Amino acid sequence: MPTILTNTPLSALQALVLDTETTGLDVKQARILEIGIAGHGLPTEWARLLNPGVPIPAKSTAIHGIDDAMVASARSFGEVWPEARSILDGHVLIGHSFGFDLAILKRECERARLPWQEPLWLDTRFLAILIDANLPDFTIGALCSWLNVPVTANHRALADAQATSAVFRAMAPRLRERGIHTFGEALAACRRVQSMSEELARAGWAQPPELFQLAKARQDAESAQAGGFDVYPFQHRVETLMSAPPVFIAPDETMRTALEELASRQISSMFVGSPGDPAGRVAIITERDVLRALAKTGSQALDQPVGPIASRPLVTIRSGAYAYRAIGTMARLGIRHLAVVGDDEAHVIGALSQRDLLRLRAQSSLLLGDEIDAAASAAGLGLSWAKLPAMAQALLREGIGAPDIAGIIARELGALTRRAAILAEQAMIEAGKGAAPEAYGVLVLGSAGRGESLLAMDQDNAIVFAEGAPDGPEDRWFAELGARFARILNEVGVPLCKGGVMASEPAFRGSVATWVERMEHWLGRSNPDDLLNVDIVFDARTVHGDPTLFHGLMEKFTAAASGNAAFLKLMIASHPDISPPVSFFGAIKGDEEGRLDLKRYLISRVVAAARVLAIRHRQQKRATIDRLAAVKSLGLGPLASLDDLAQAYARAQGLVLKAQLAGIAKGRPPDNRVVLSELTPLERARLKDDLSSIANLGDVVRSAVF
Repeated sequence: MPTILTNTPLSALQALVLDTETTGLDVKQARILEIGIAGHGLPTEWARLLNPGVPIPAKSTAIHGIDDAMVASARSFGEVWPEARSILDGHVLIGHSFGFDLAILKRECERARLPWQEPLWLDTRFLAILIDANLPDFTIGALCSWLNVPVTANHRALADAQATSAVFRAMAPRLRERGIHTFGEALAACRRVQSMSEELARAGWAQPPELFQLAKARQDAESAQAGGFDVYPFQHRVETLMSAPPVFIAPDETMRTALEELASRQISSMFVGSPGDPAGRVAIITERDVLRALAKTGSQALDQPVGPIASRPLVTIRSGAYAYRAIGTMARLGIRHLAVVGDDEAHVIGALSQRDLLRLRAQSSLLLGDEIDAAASAAGLGLSWAKLPAMAQALLREGIGAPDIAGIIARELGALTRRAAILAEQAMIEAGKGAAPEAYGVLVLGSAGRGESLLAMDQDNAIVFAEGAPDGPEDRWFAELGARFARILNEVGVPLCKGGVMASEPAFRGSVATWVERMEHWLGRSNPDDLLNVDIVFDARTVHGDPTLFHGLMEKFTAAASGNAAFLKLMIASHPDISPPVSFFGAIKGDEEGRLDLKRYLISRVVAAARVLAIRHRQQKRATIDRLAAVKSLGLGPLASLDDLAQAYARAQGLVLKAQLAGIAKGRPPDNRVVLSELTPLERARLKDDLSSIANLGDVVRSAVF
């Protein structure tokens, strides 16, 4: 049974579509003649005729073709419904003008003295109204014509259910264009449309309950299941658990030597190669490899070289990854050892074994990251990505701080981008476009690169490739790759960047030489407006492909920028001071809805300040709090207050994350605003102090930089 989460993208929703044929349209008198159920993303196809126990009016037969003779030997509703209910239970239902079907089903259950439970449901008629309220006709046939969906000629329950499924699938991208991306958002939208229809209420059609509350209850149940896991894997990175330095053995050494080394060092694996070898050329030999060789050929195996029996290719994990990532990878691949590499993935720097992780419980929620890595389609990615808010909610309940949760979200956003790029390249190969013409890297920028994403996100990504001129054949290939994985991410639930900071755009794609020219151009500009979206390049992190292509570029770019006073001044000017939204009497002022955009008034300003300070003092950290700590460690006098700035930033992240989770549960797209009336007195007091304390942050940074 699929998990029902409010954050599931509509394009990935697994549901059942239900339709009925009846003796009439009066829900008090009409009887059901046929029930049809079709799967939407599920392999379900079921239909049954029912004997209503009353004559079928000729005008009804003229519509659906079902007459008295066809149902004479059919079973009654009371006999058929338990079978249908066993299929429907626990699923989201989709229907067209669905309030009628549900009302008459409920009425039939009452007649048959059978229990009735209101399902979670979406109505394609309501969703069509949300897309275009001026359509001349909202029948299922008219919608099929409008959306170019093939429709069968017979007006029967199963055929109509299948047509409704096709209509829903075709509407999903149009709904995304109108800001309705997820199941929860569609639930809330259907509720709004139905509430405007007094006519349907008078006709006795089923009224959607507060559907977001039902969805929230189910999401809370999922969160509760996730809430019992150890939080340790989400707080500690691989670098704190790995064994280092790694132990190597030459390929021509014997297994006897390897076994002696394993025993004397009390370790369970060794790397085959030498420390200077690239990670791609290194193999691994474990205790189990030796035991299998002994079982196969006996003691003579001890005199054989280790090279031929070593395991290849090496399965690696970055040292900066959280421990839950390692758990997921080991569980999926059925292995007990991982090689640890640095962010550049160039060399093995440590080893991680299952023994190192014995104290960690690998609950299903820990496997989210690996589900993303293994997803075979955009729909699969969407189903995995939908679990992120539930995991964040569970972590928040366990007392994990917002910066740590933001780090986890950012890591998974990077993994999502990586998987989308892989799927996009596979699709290009299948379409005859060929594989990548040369080495390349996919980057995430901004908050994803810094490792501090929350749940209101869009795409900030870029591509660097080895060689090729702008609009040349290589560039055109990577332009299509960027466009394809941008579409996948948008479908999954990470919207397109309104500012165009995406690899599909020429300004954020290019060869190494193009990026060098671009960076030199940025360093020489004189207009602050030109630097919008450029500063987030300093936050870049490679999530797919060759990480060395951009790593070297950024080292040179950062070094050049740190000594370029004009450029640093422009960076500061591009984030000017703004008056704190605090009234003369000390009250925090929100917008007309009583909300305050904390990203605008606090988070973005602290991020920008930390970034420019880190660039000026050549600190290589990416995360805002880490940058502030690194600059503070230099002992630059007046910057001792950076601790307060970091705490204000962390508190703001926490407030925004809680507001986003509450909004998602209500079917509202997450944003960066908090509802001021929902803050506790202590939260309001601290927020007011934090907003006031950064009123002149630009001056403080300017003083520290110059």
